[in-house]
Amino acid sequence: MINFKSQLSDITRISDVTNMDVLRMHKRERDYPLTLPLESITKADNLNISRYPDLDPVYKTLSSHFSLDVASVLVTAGCDIALRTFYESLANTPLFLVPATCYAMNYLYISIYHPNAEVQAYNILNGNIDMINVIDMLAGLPPNAVILLENPSGQSGKSIDRVLFPELLDKARKMGVTIVVDETYLETRSANCSVIPYISNLNLVIVTSFSKAYGLAGLRAGAIMSHPKNMSILRALKPMHEITGATASVLSYAISDKPSLEAYRNQILLDEQTWISMCLHYEDLIVEPTDSNFIRFRSSSYSATEITSYLESRKIRVKIHPPDEFHQEWLSASLGNDNNTKLLLCELKSFLYSQYL
Repeated sequence: MINFKSQLSDITRISDVTNMDVLRMHKRERDYPLTLPLESITKADNLNISRYPDLDPVYKTLSSHFSLDVASVLVTAGCDIALRTFYESLANTPLFLVPATCYAMNYLYISIYHPNAEVQAYNILNGNIDMINVIDMLAGLPPNAVILLENPSGQSGKSIDRVLFPELLDKARKMGVTIVVDETYLETRSANCSVIPYISNLNLVIVTSFSKAYGLAGLRAGAIMSHPKNMSILRALKPMHEITGATASVLSYAISDKPSLEAYRNQILLDEQTWISMCLHYEDLIVEPTDSNFIRFRSSSYSATEITSYLESRKIRVKIHPPDEFHQEWLSASLGNDNNTKLLLCELKSFLYSQYL
């Protein structure tokens, strides 16, 4: 009998069933092209898959992109591996303070690597990260505790308060508390709200993904960033080769493809405006814009289950969220593709219009 970690037997993994016949508006994938097709990119880069990849060029690209020293960046196979690297590195962590509706892999990795730690979930209030509330919670945290923030939130789509963030970071530093900020969705709109300018703080770790803004979900590309002193430790956990040569080749190009990224961001804004315009014609449709590549919506006449059931019958899948603090059920759908947005809204219009007949 293999002597597995005892906590692993208590973890149930739910399979993510892929249905290519369904319009995947729940995945928040970037369905917008790069300037060049993938085969042109890899050919121009003289990609040779029989060789181990040279990752120096991609590290230089990321260093320039984030305006960071190369020593502050570690490229990873997706944001989930960036998170896993962080959680695996920690010792004797007594408590994790995480958003109640954060990226699910956080709970999984905490269970795997820190089964005896306490996990406290905090709620997002009124669609926003209540930074004052998080700052107040610092008073009850033990040293070496960890606070996770999502910027913007994958639940509400709202960014953190950049005015209050330095206060949180400073107080956490004095208490020996680590702040982890997940910026996976940030660059779908702008990089202006990033907390990277505070990376000189030794108690700050930032993780990100290139799946959302740069459309590389299938290639698995992410990064973990922190002060070079922290990164010298985190690098001990990196695999022999962080990402594949194909991923490195396309990532370097995608990061430099500014016209495509700007066009994608503009399409997100256009799709958002289309949603808002429809909202004006249907009183029971409530729409909430976000700081990310998805829109939140709900109906005052129909439940989230009724809406999703109808859309599923039309082969469209949207994301359903747990009720908020006002017991309201929100749905969300990807933005950034004109055809997909129009198709979804056409079906939603047909469903909502039935109440007027």
